[in-house]
Parts: sequence; structure tokens; C-alpha cells
Amino acid sequence: MGKSKKKKARARLVRAFVRLVLLLGAAFLVLWVLWTGFGCLFSSGGGNNNTSLYFYDDILGTLTPVERKISSQPDLATNAVLELIKGPQPGEHVRATLNPRTKLIWLKTEGGVATVNLSKEIQTRISSDVPEKMAIYSIINTLTSTKGINAVEFLIDGTKPTFFQSSFDASGQFTQLLEENKNTRDCYLYFPDLESKYIAVETAKVRNVLDPATFAGLVAKRLIQGPQSPYLTNVFPPSTKVLSVKLAEGMLTINLSIEARNQNTGADGELAMMQSLVWTLTEIPGVRKVKVLVAGKTADTLGGHISTFDPIERMDQVLFDENVKEGGKAVLVFLSVDMGDGIYLPVPRIRSIRIDADPIQQVINLLLQGTNADERDFSIGACIPGETKLNSIKKEGDHYLVDLNLDTKAIQDANYEATMVRQLVMTITELDKNSAVLLSINGEIRESLPYGTKTGTPILRGP
Repeated sequence: MGKSKKKKARARLVRAFVRLVLLLGAAFLVLWVLWTGFGCLFSSGGGNNNTSLYFYDDILGTLTPVERKISSQPDLATNAVLELIKGPQPGEHVRATLNPRTKLIWLKTEGGVATVNLSKEIQTRISSDVPEKMAIYSIINTLTSTKGINAVEFLIDGTKPTFFQSSFDASGQFTQLLEENKNTRDCYLYFPDLESKYIAVETAKVRNVLDPATFAGLVAKRLIQGPQSPYLTNVFPPSTKVLSVKLAEGMLTINLSIEARNQNTGADGELAMMQSLVWTLTEIPGVRKVKVLVAGKTADTLGGHISTFDPIERMDQVLFDENVKEGGKAVLVFLSVDMGDGIYLPVPRIRSIRIDADPIQQVINLLLQGTNADERDFSIGACIPGETKLNSIKKEGDHYLVDLNLDTKAIQDANYEATMVRQLVMTITELDKNSAVLLSINGEIRESLPYGTKTGTPILRGP
């Protein structure tokens, strides 16, 4: 009787074990089916893939990728084109290329070639400012950035088009457009550091246009995009838009969207914001002062601390330290800050000069004196060897001849050397932007300095 009970017990354990194995097997099968057939339920981001959507960057005049998370269900390529038609999102600083009424009828991929069938609305340009080929290449670049697509061909309402929009031949197969707009121009952008203790000058590229007001608008848009260095900060909320720009008799009127008021930075941050905007825009030839509008109306202030009711000049009272010596004049002297990795950026600092003495000679000597204690606390320095002295300076036609007593062996590296020259040129031409600077070392004009910086001809202020 005892043996029979043991056999029955063992049988029950075996049956239980078999049931457990079958249950685990079934569960594994269900998970495998879900994983392979509905992987979006388990993959990171719910099946969303980082995908490059190409929009028009009117600052540079070319296409630029914007990273978005796009669902791969039911088809990543289809969803990417649909997102492209919807256009940019706030803060992406790019422009739409496609008429938003365009419909994607279908998209098929075979042998690495994607065939895109679009509705006739694609033939209507979204803006005369966006070149027509940018519309078609925004689709091509977006699709050829996704896995498995090497080329794209188009249909419009099911028919192969002869021309896209007015003149672009869209009848063939297209691969990615890699060309960059070479018709660009460098500009200076002024950004405060993270604590608004100083402002540094970065160089950026902007599409070269002849009209100064249009160029100023592009520069302002680039300023709103923010700095390259992680140690500097954006002066405006990234959603801020430049609505319009006008230039008349030296006054640039810039009309910003209401988002410009949304930067809560305190008094120091607001001062830095206005300095950044005004100093950036008054670098443009022909711009002497800046008038700020918000949503088309005169703005008394952007943040409650600095008045913007009246136009602001480059060295306006609201932009510099009021503790200027009696009978003196406020000027900018360009020192520098080490951003790491051997990168130095010019830093404008406010100084006071006498009005009864040569201003150019005074600012050069102030530059050679270097930093004060407060500036050293902010890690501001000067890429100029410490014992450097001014031998002489004189105006010769369209340039200043500046002779320095300088030990070139004390120059640290190529970036240090280039920044030294830039500091000198920017400091001198701050008082006379129409002139250039010819540098002489110990009475000798050299073709270049030890690390290759060209000094044999007069140097203009620009980047």
C-alpha cells in the first residue's frame, strides 16, 4: 500500500513537471511571436527610430538634418515622409520644404529604390524663398538616410512627372544631395557665459546676401540658435522668431515674436541678452543702433530690467558700466577666454579712456595691460605675452601701422597666436571699423608669425 502511494505521488510530480514545461514553452512561444511580429512593444521608444528629416536651413541656404524619433510601424520610410510634410517643430530653426496639403498616396521600396507617389499639391511651392529643388531633395535625403533605400523616384498622382514644380527635372532616379552652399559669409556672434559674467565672441557662417537688412535677419536667426561652446548660453528662448527686419539711416529695427519675453534671466542676464543682440547686429556694416519690437509693437523692456523703448547704440548707456571716469569715454577692449581644447574666444570688456588723448594708443595700452582681478576670477585672460609693449602707432591711409615690442618665442601655439592678432585688430577697429591693422614686430613687418598667422598685409576687422 505504501509503495502504491509513492508511485502515485511520483506520477503526480511528473505530470506537474510536464505541465510546467508545456506552460513555459507556450509562454516562450507567445513572447517570441510578440517579439518578432510586434517588436515595437518591447524595443526602446515603442519602436521609434532616430531618423534624419531634411528641412531647409535658410541661414546657410542648404538642407540640414533634424533628428526625430519616428515610428517604424507599419513602415519607417512612409512615416518619415509624412513627418516631413507636417513640417518643422517649434525650436528646430529650419523651414518647411513641402506644401502641407500634399498627400502621400503610397510609397514602395524594391531593390533599394523607393518610389514615392504624391498628390498634385506637391507642385505648389511653399515659398519663393525656398529653392524648388530643396523640396524634392528634402524627400530624397530623408529617404536615403533610412536603411535599405539608396535612390528615390517620383510619381505625381500615379504619373511620372516631366518637371517638378516649374523647372526641376524629376523624371529620373535620385541619390542623396551632398552639396553645401559655398556662398556664405562669416559673422561675429556674441554670447554670454552660463553665469552672465562675461560675453564671448564666436564665428559662424551665414548665407551671403547683398541686402544688409536681410543679412541682419539671418544673423539674428543664427544668434537665436545659440552658441557652439557648451560654456556659453543662448540669449533668447529657442522658440523665438525673427518676424521682420528693416534698416534705415543706420537704425536696424528688428521685430521679434512674443517668445522673446520668455527668458527669465534676472538683471544680469537681461543686460547680457541686450549686449549680445546689439553687439552682434552692430557688427554689420551700416548698422549703428538697434530698435527692438515685439510682435510688431515697441517693447518697453524684454524682461523688466533694461529699457528697450528707445533705439540702443553699440555703446549705449544701458550696455556699459556707468562707473566711467569723469571726463572719460567707455570703450571695448577685446581680451580672451580659454574654452578648452586649445580654443580661445575674444571677450569684449568695458574700459574707460580719456577724451583728451589719442584713443587708439590708449586702447592698445589697455589691452596690453591685460585683465583685472575680477576678470581673472572669471578665467578671462589675454593671448598676448606678458612683457609686450607698444613701440608706436600711426595712421597710414586706410590702415593703422602698429609696432609692438613682442617676444615671439613666448607665443604658445597657433590658436593663441591667431587670437592675439584678432584681439589687437578687434580692439583697434572697435573705434574705427572702416580701417585695417598692419602689425609690425620690433620694427619689422613679417609675412607671418611663427605659427603661420598672416601679418604681411593690413588685416580687416571681419572674421
